[in-house]
Amino acid sequence: MEEFRSKRSLGHVWTLFCEGSSVDKQKNNLTVFNVIDQLVIETSSKDKQLIAPVDIQIITLWKRDGTQGTANVDVEMDVLDPKGKLLNTIGYKVEMPEKIRRNRSIGSIPGMKVTESGDYKFVIRIREGKHQPFKQIAEASLDITVKRI
Repeated sequence: MEEFRSKRSLGHVWTLFCEGSSVDKQKNNLTVFNVIDQLVIETSSKDKQLIAPVDIQIITLWKRDGTQGTANVDVEMDVLDPKGKLLNTIGYKVEMPEKIRRNRSIGSIPGMKVTESGDYKFVIRIREGKHQPFKQIAEASLDITVKRI
């Protein structure tokens, strides 16, 4: 992974989950509301897989890794359940103009597939160029407890 790290245009700084955020238009400062590191979902459903009625924001901070010109990358975030089963893939693009050193991605999950209690992984992969493979650069996790009532 070190070889890939030295060649890529963007680096991952952090990813977090929260209930909401606000960006100050004058200073471009980010305010994050209610950071989420765990969720408790109560359900009467007996289904093995359910859609949790949550509205979660995922915020990622990116930094420029020494490239010239505009940095363009495709991002895929795989959502894996505690057993490693792929539940969803979220795709988006990040474009960072030359003079910008840091950039945030803010996305929402208006309902999340859940299979059981445990640690859900969000595997972040990027691709620079349409014919290049995606490479994993980071991972975030969210602890989810499912209470069947």
